[in-house]
Amino acid sequence: MSDDQTTPPPRPRGEGQGEGAPDWLDDLTSADLPEPLQEWAEIVGVRGAVRLAESVGGEYRYIPKVDKLLIRMRDTRIRREFTGGNLRALARKYKPSETWIREILEAQADDRQASLFPAADPAPILPH
Repeated sequence: MSDDQTTPPPRPRGEGQGEGAPDWLDDLTSADLPEPLQEWAEIVGVRGAVRLAESVGGEYRYIPKVDKLLIRMRDTRIRREFTGGNLRALARKYKPSETWIREILEAQADDRQASLFPAADPAPILPH
């Protein structure tokens, strides 16, 4: 390689492939990327996979499953939308049974009750 064909310096961490991304990046497919990034490229696109590699490449990151987050969000919405007489409508809208809607609402009531009366220190164990 001659002096006029030097490799550009690496981009600072966190600087994404936005407006200044090279034009040829649009010609890449997921198969052109290293194997670990190929699956990500199928999910978030080649540009997204390149941005991920720039931002957190070389690091181990845990990505939690989305189901628990979605259930928590659903339950919060159910609690917020509950008016006292709309159990059946909430069950139709969010798909759990009316019994499960009651469980969600009772769990909230239990949480509130527990926060009103914090647990006392357990009684000391006395020797016999």
